[in-house]
Amino acid sequence: MKKYGFVLSLMLGFSVLTAAEGTPGKVTADRLNLRFSPELKSPVAGKVQQGETLTVYSVSGNWAEVGAPEDLKVYISEAYVSGGKLIRAVQMRGDKSATAPSFGELPAGSEVKLLDDRAYGWVRIAPPETLRLFAARMYLDFDADKLTGNVPAGNASEAAAPAENAAPAENAAAAAPAGTESAK
Repeated sequence: MKKYGFVLSLMLGFSVLTAAEGTPGKVTADRLNLRFSPELKSPVAGKVQQGETLTVYSVSGNWAEVGAPEDLKVYISEAYVSGGKLIRAVQMRGDKSATAPSFGELPAGSEVKLLDDRAYGWVRIAPPETLRLFAARMYLDFDADKLTGNVPAGNASEAAAPAENAAPAENAAAAAPAGTESAK
């Protein structure tokens, strides 16, 4: 039973989902961390700057699920790409290493857009449209009424809320509650 619970939590955490309708959200923080899963202890997958627009797909408590920005660094093993298609399922990584955090798996046959960043058997690809990340909801300005299937704020399984205000990024860590890191 433990094995299945672990697999389920991995599937939920990676959030490589089918395309869904979203709404634009403007970043209000100086810099906003995008995370692999909706919790402060999750690794940072990338950062976006104030004024950038992300597509918001859903909200759950203090977190927004967003589409990956075009400049997000996503790597796959070059050995499994032929003619712009994957010849087997591969993990998408945040760096050129098998130990780097994974964004999830792309299935065999997926078309990928290769970018000019190759080294050590890895190649950078454009993030798939279905790749989802998580950001602190409080630092995104969007119309939540346009989203469907949201989980109301205060969900018992929700991680601790990011408590800092929109202070500059260099001051954000000081504004976070004791024992946590900044959500920004």
